[in-house]
Amino acid sequence: MSTYAESGSASFFGLPLASAAPANLPTGAVQWDQNKRLFTVNDDAIKALALCNLKDFFVKNKILSLDDAEKFEFYLRDKGLGAALIIAAKDEGLLLRQKRVNRENS
Repeated sequence: MSTYAESGSASFFGLPLASAAPANLPTGAVQWDQNKRLFTVNDDAIKALALCNLKDFFVKNKILSLDDAEKFEFYLRDKGLGAALIIAAKDEGLLLRQKRVNRENS
């Protein structure tokens, strides 16, 4: 798991927080674009893992049946051959930490 799990992006992916340690990923396999606030995944094995996890998420949360989720995963893998996988939050606030203000003491 990358250090992004501790920064709040884990909740975006529906993953539990975990202790992070440096991973031995190929250089450029996953890149974070701070300006655009998105991840770019270039490694085929990591793309396959991300799509498999997405399929599992859809099935677990009863968004799609297992059969439909497998078809969707196959479709994404087929369309994504040779292309990078871009992962962005629908709401960029999900990736940002927000300062909480204690209004009682203000």
